[in-house]
Amino acid sequence: MLASILSRHFLKSAQKARPHQSIELKIEKNIINGYGDDTEFFSGFNGLSRVRIDSGRVYQNYPVMTEMIRLTGRISFNPCHPVIMDLDSTVCNGYGSSRNRITIPAPSKLLYAILSENCNNEFYESPEMLSKDIVEAYTHMLTELYGKGSKTVDLNDDFMAKFFDNEQTDRFITGGIDIDRLVDLLSKTNNEVIERLPADLYSTLNLLCSEDEAPRCHADNQIASRILSLIGTNAVSLDLNLIRASGYSTLRQLPDSKKIYLVIRMPFDKEYVAEQVSIASNYHPYKMIGIARHKQIAHNSTCIIRDFL
Repeated sequence: MLASILSRHFLKSAQKARPHQSIELKIEKNIINGYGDDTEFFSGFNGLSRVRIDSGRVYQNYPVMTEMIRLTGRISFNPCHPVIMDLDSTVCNGYGSSRNRITIPAPSKLLYAILSENCNNEFYESPEMLSKDIVEAYTHMLTELYGKGSKTVDLNDDFMAKFFDNEQTDRFITGGIDIDRLVDLLSKTNNEVIERLPADLYSTLNLLCSEDEAPRCHADNQIASRILSLIGTNAVSLDLNLIRASGYSTLRQLPDSKKIYLVIRMPFDKEYVAEQVSIASNYHPYKMIGIARHKQIAHNSTCIIRDFL
């Protein structure tokens, strides 16, 4: 059943800008609790473990090992999950506050990691059943974090970010992947978690790519537009490389009630920022556009420092 949505073989292998408006930038003063290793985070749930395998590559005469996630049973919340214990320690040491911001991998990223690495498993008959357990586990964990004072959560998904590049999308289609079904399922998984959380918990979906994966410029990306139309979090942080590649016009699909943060990696330059915001505001309400600065916090995870306009 899982193979029907993903291909194991494949997995191996000028716009008119409105006049510049004066802007004032200030950094949001939230505590950022980044989580450095996705596989460690995922293996904190019951039913998952991480394994190291030989990647087949050699560096300086040593084999390069790759960490992967493996299903060992049905997925469920673990009250001793590392991120829960880390927050408890932070609060006990006097560093916690009601404005703690937690940065973790998105539920959709866990779903894709399992689908791509655990084909023909014995625990789930369909991706939809797997999604249901992931939703339950994440909902329980984020509710626990909310009760401990975390009112803001950032959900990182660098996999869904790939769909903002038409060339990447074409490769998935060539590999036999049902893109529409996959995007709908990933989005639904995230949204069902968000719908079950307290209304005052502020959530952001971070769609970021690594610098070496910066997409080439393409326009009229229907998959990117679909992803934005299905955003269920309060806000979305979108790598500027992605939005420039898929075309600013895709922002039309993002509901007007959603905040969008354009994530930049270069040195902060107000004139450059003003220009990008001006272009983006042709397609999304100006007051709902923000700027964020990209920050690498570990080899396998990122967080962002938000700036408000």
